[in-house]
Amino acid sequence: MWLDTEEYAGLCSAIRTRYGNKIPKEDFILYRNHFYVYTYNRKLHKIIFEWGVEIAGNEDFIAKMSKEMRK
Repeated sequence: MWLDTEEYAGLCSAIRTRYGNKIPKEDFILYRNHFYVYTYNRKLHKIIFEWGVEIAGNEDFIAKMSKEMRK
């Protein structure tokens, strides 16, 4: 998924603020008006955003996905 530099930096900052040095390998984040799924590569210290959807209109899908990811 391609993000502009500012959006990517904001997302990474929010994730690092939330988890510090214990970023999960796979997780999701609600940021601004989007739901993003990401993976974290510990070797490269890089966060890769797999996909994102706008929250409005996708609430049921997001609830289902977040519940599945928390299992």
